[in-house]
Amino acid sequence: MAVQLLAPANTLPWLLPPQMPPAHQMNVYGYRLKTDGSHVITPVGERQGPIAQRVLAASMLRLMSREQIAETYGLCVRQVQEIVTGNANGYLTAPVRERLHRMGIGDPDARGYRGTQQERTQQVREALARLAVLAADMLRDWSMYTNDQRQEVATDLYLISGAWREATA
Repeated sequence: MAVQLLAPANTLPWLLPPQMPPAHQMNVYGYRLKTDGSHVITPVGERQGPIAQRVLAASMLRLMSREQIAETYGLCVRQVQEIVTGNANGYLTAPVRERLHRMGIGDPDARGYRGTQQERTQQVREALARLAVLAADMLRDWSMYTNDQRQEVATDLYLISGAWREATA
């Protein structure tokens, strides 16, 4: 079942570039299969993918309840749940899910709302603390890190901080 998301008048930017489905896989929501077997993101995917990424990030970081997320993005709670569990928009949201798992947020083997609010808050605090230490080290000795490493830390801080919510309003 494909989840239809209401898209804002202006398209939101991606939090992270979307993942491409495996070659020759048919009927992937938000993608069109090209004649060579590769995929291209459709205009619908370009509008709805960034929304789905924000829904997933807000849920995994426990920034809002499912009801608040649904209201913010013009969805119903069931649509939010489909995105959070990975049943909808999986390839569009996979990079956000994987990045947060790499930071220690969420259970990579579980989908959706596992764990208590306190456990997730602790995971987010620990990830922020690790990123803060790394960012401070980068500021002390900038030359020890490559541009890619610096960009990755900046992206992680942007993602986990929830600063992307400002672009939504």
